[in-house]
Amino acid sequence: MSRITRGDPPDLKNVRRSVYHHYIRVDEPRSLIFLSGQLARDAEGNLVGRGDMAEQTRQSIREPRNHTHERMK
Repeated sequence: MSRITRGDPPDLKNVRRSVYHHYIRVDEPRSLIFLSGQLARDAEGNLVGRGDMAEQTRQSIREPRNHTHERMK
């Protein structure tokens, strides 16, 4: 039987906690991690790169790398 864990890194504010989590981890037989809709927000939930699509894209990629790797081990 697979084990499913839904979660949010403790240092990231989840402004939509009632709707989704930052990740879902499925264990057994192996671990898979699914990231949910990443936004151009900082750790406090503030928009990063207002009016700058390139910076918003970079922030959306940056956040999962900064927070999920160590937190979901």
